[in-house]
Amino acid sequence: MLGQAMTSIFCRKKLGVTHMLHVDRYARTESVLFTPGDRSRPDLFGLSRNGWIVAESKGRTRGADAGTLTKIAQQKRKISSIDGRSPYLTLGCISSFPPPVSNMRLDVIDPDEDQPEPIAISVNYDQYMLAYYSPLLDLIDTADATDRSGGYVSGRFTNLGVEIQLREQIYEQVYNAQQTGPEGLFATIREQLHLPFLDGGGTVREIAGEVANPTDAIDDTGGDERSDNPDGSNFITNWDEDIRPTGPELMPG
Repeated sequence: MLGQAMTSIFCRKKLGVTHMLHVDRYARTESVLFTPGDRSRPDLFGLSRNGWIVAESKGRTRGADAGTLTKIAQQKRKISSIDGRSPYLTLGCISSFPPPVSNMRLDVIDPDEDQPEPIAISVNYDQYMLAYYSPLLDLIDTADATDRSGGYVSGRFTNLGVEIQLREQIYEQVYNAQQTGPEGLFATIREQLHLPFLDGGGTVREIAGEVANPTDAIDDTGGDERSDNPDGSNFITNWDEDIRPTGPELMPG
């Protein structure tokens, strides 16, 4: 989970990906067929302003070894096309804690040639958006307390000290799409969020250089950290108050 989370954050902050979706989740909703018995495929794919980006992620408690690098290079090349076109970029990300330091390190692997027998995915853009937002609605609806105010629908998880928000218009549109079908959902959300999906190509370094101020604004007000994500959601918590020891305090010495 750490590897996927860090890969999504990297793709959002550095490559401008707004809606990173797990390949298997979309495959379940759209009956995408993979080679029987072959679980070797990338984890995530999503839209940037330049086209589709495919990413494989790994998490390691120690540094990445040669076997991990080989495997991630193979998996990230497993998708040859999305919606009839080659991915704008394929990459691999490895989150690790290489000794002797305790800081986390993120290694990003640039594109390479296609893997033999790669996968082609046909994307229904409306279903893509529905698959992306549905878990968020489910999460809000199962919260300890829900609220509608300030243009957001929010769910508060009291024991975790976390609040999840989604723009009320998007919440209603996704809810309606769940009931009646997703037709038109992609275009509506794209217009609301002002998402400029264009076409292009390049390497990780080139693309990261093109993305200026890539939707990573943080508003720190009264101790609350609020991340205004480009998908219209917010994650709100007070780290000083909500992340606290659950056992005896550790005394120096």
